[in-house]
Amino acid sequence: MTERQDLLVASTERSDEEEIVDTAENLATAAANIAVVEAFPDDVLRQLSDPASALYRTDDGNEALLLNAAEASDSLSLQGLSMGIALLVERPTKVATFREALRSDVEVDELESRWKKRTFPIEAVKQVLGSNALQSFERDVRALNDLLGRLDRTPVDAGPLLDALEDADSDTIGFIREWCATGEQPNPDANVDHDLTDLAPTIREWIDGVHATLPDKLQFIAAGLFSETATYWVRELEAQDVDEATVAVVINWLDAHRGTLDRPPFNSDARQAYVRLRTVAELWEQTDPAELTELNTWSERLRELHSSASPEWSDSVPESYATTLGCLPFVAHVSINDRIQTLLESLCEDIDSELPEVEFDWDSLVTTYVEEGTIPESETDRGAKDHQERAFADLATAIDTDGEIAGGSSDGSIVPEGVEVAGTDSSLSVSTGGGSGGGSTQYRGRGQQAEAYVMAGVLDRIATWLDEHPGGDIRQFRSRFKRLHSDQQERSYKWHVENVWSSDLLPLLGDSEALNHSTISNWRAEVDEDSFVEFPLVRLVNVTMERGPGFDVIDPLGPLSDDEGTDDFGLQFVPVEVKAVNGTTPRFNFRLTTNEYRQAKAFVRDGDIPYVIRLVSVPDAGTPDWPSQTEIAAEKVLRTETELEAVVESQRFEEVVKGGYMNMRIE
Repeated sequence: MTERQDLLVASTERSDEEEIVDTAENLATAAANIAVVEAFPDDVLRQLSDPASALYRTDDGNEALLLNAAEASDSLSLQGLSMGIALLVERPTKVATFREALRSDVEVDELESRWKKRTFPIEAVKQVLGSNALQSFERDVRALNDLLGRLDRTPVDAGPLLDALEDADSDTIGFIREWCATGEQPNPDANVDHDLTDLAPTIREWIDGVHATLPDKLQFIAAGLFSETATYWVRELEAQDVDEATVAVVINWLDAHRGTLDRPPFNSDARQAYVRLRTVAELWEQTDPAELTELNTWSERLRELHSSASPEWSDSVPESYATTLGCLPFVAHVSINDRIQTLLESLCEDIDSELPEVEFDWDSLVTTYVEEGTIPESETDRGAKDHQERAFADLATAIDTDGEIAGGSSDGSIVPEGVEVAGTDSSLSVSTGGGSGGGSTQYRGRGQQAEAYVMAGVLDRIATWLDEHPGGDIRQFRSRFKRLHSDQQERSYKWHVENVWSSDLLPLLGDSEALNHSTISNWRAEVDEDSFVEFPLVRLVNVTMERGPGFDVIDPLGPLSDDEGTDDFGLQFVPVEVKAVNGTTPRFNFRLTTNEYRQAKAFVRDGDIPYVIRLVSVPDAGTPDWPSQTEIAAEKVLRTETELEAVVESQRFEEVVKGGYMNMRIE
């Protein structure tokens, strides 16, 4: 197909230059991705006028040829290939012409003469594609030089080479491409005139220079870029003994030039499956297994944690994944050879070993979600995690551009100089009417904006504590935070679920480089749109994506309203439940889940630890500059079990609970 591309394009009788180029590109893609199956299913055969071939869609959305071996006897059917081309270029009456163009017993020169007699535009096609061939060659030359630059090698000047080939036809360009691919001048085709006597020194100088500069273990890249054979890029790269830094460079280069390559270098569907696999892993790490005994809980948690973001192909994956697969720790490498399926099976085995016995098929739910991206019941395009990442990104932008952030103190801190205390003069009660705030599965983003805003305020408080408090010592801070883990072992409350402590936070607390005085004090200069949500201190205080603890944020400095209960270092770790409300003056309506209520009682009863409800005034969903219109409105500090029991009398508990939450009011 590739050698007779000009003939096939001319057979379509398309004379417009753009149509000629498009047809040639479609044929090239189809040739590079041609596939053969043993047999077509019966339901597919019933839809075909000819059972020998069909079209299929490649990973990047292009159409390619699929041949039916069951209809081809001992070899691929010329009829099937011709029919497939007719389908591809939408010329169903040209099957016989395409079959003639592909006959190996008729030379190209003879066929070109026949095409001219039939007034097929063979000369126009050769002229257009000759120019297009040079453009394609130039694009590949520049791509290879770009790789050399990324590898800190000196690119080889291609100017003289491209100037020398300015008037070359497509056959000559094809000959030189083969030379570039191997580094060795090929034997000329006896049927094609390649008079390169004058050009050979210039061509040889560039090709020799490139192959000498390109590392030996990366020579396959030149072959894949310039040859007509299909290259499985990531597999080829993995087969080489190349250090990880170089692998990352090549992956980023492949991504930057993916439009240059005949075969897509990556499997985008597999990458999205990887993202969903990580979501299931996060669900398992951040949820107490005892909470996962109901199908609805799995569905809700998947929606909460689901992310539509795509990692970079060169992003690292957990080392355990690379170990399980025996491959390099990059997204590109786990996205080939059904490796996502292997990781999924391993994860399901881990879950099965610890999950209490349940009466529903959680394994099928997880598998369907990872493979297809579907979640039982109603779906949402963006879950809580997506909204929170966007909220952190918006805050980082506001900080980076000196954007106004409302409700802060005079020194620019997000923490207000004074906050309304919902105390003895106000009441927390159950509302019989509708509420607002948490409890809904439709994540519109206001709640996540409030959470991100509060966490930024906590960072400000800790930075000020480190700079000004006499006992502001980062070592003491790490030690006291680590103590929370041991403290919860014998209690009925949790600061974080156990998997989050063991897999992330305990190693982080032992990393003095990640958590040091300078980084925390200058946190505003350290974060950006992409990194804010992963900032080490945010990871410590952020509990929003975990199921079980029953609150959103850990504030190491206690309630905003007073310092009652702080230790000698000025620290008082308290759980903070964040609620988005409308306005800054009572009354405030919000929802409290039954789990939040139970955990609040556990903190005040078993640990004598205040439970803080921090109310944040957030503008309507979709407000572009929401940070400038957001501020902490009030907070309610619950210190005793008696206070909580007074809110809901035991005999009314079933009456006020609706769908797992209670409508609450502060007046």
